[in-house]
Amino acid sequence: MKRLVTLLLSAVIAVFSAAPLQAATTSGPSLRMGGTEIQVLALLQNELKAGILQPKTDAQRQAIATAYPQGVIHNSLNVLLLRGNGVVALVDTGFARTSPQLQAALQSAGVTPEAVTHVILTHAHGDHLGGLLQNGKPAFPNATILFSKAELTHWTNPTLRAAAPEGARTPFEAVGAIVQAYGDRVTSFTPGTTLCAGLPEVQAVDMGGHTPGHVGILV
Repeated sequence: MKRLVTLLLSAVIAVFSAAPLQAATTSGPSLRMGGTEIQVLALLQNELKAGILQPKTDAQRQAIATAYPQGVIHNSLNVLLLRGNGVVALVDTGFARTSPQLQAALQSAGVTPEAVTHVILTHAHGDHLGGLLQNGKPAFPNATILFSKAELTHWTNPTLRAAAPEGARTPFEAVGAIVQAYGDRVTSFTPGTTLCAGLPEVQAVDMGGHTPGHVGILV
């Protein structure tokens, strides 16, 4: 029997659906792939304007108009919970403002913040790393924080930070605050390698472009 491989792009954090909007703080059913248990934690559902999409061709414009005739995208904000061999890992953490929903979803899944061993970041935007800190302190006090090497190198570069326009410094500041709070528990990985020994089937896939070191997660 062929091994089933799933590419979980950007941690399934921006899943678009036509389902009615509803309050979301839930842990969904789990799926086991090999030795890894995968569970989606739903944090938020809201509506976004289709104008956030930026088509460059007429074909793209037509595709957007067809997909979203009312000009509205129904958006679900989710993160992944991966468990296996003593590892409890989150893939991304949502916004800072959805931290209460994340903590509630973890509780529903039977996980305390102290039990989280790893947090894997797909990239350094606020809707992915915002839940790492609470009042400037680690939200997951025992966790190792993993960025891709390219992502961490870029956002901790003082020269790039100084040269960035005022409105583009938020990721530099956010990553800096995370490094200060978590110290040497912030580390990096190279896409294509195993992220942690306890989850040997989980790897990162290079998807650089959205940010310099953006990755997807392959199980």
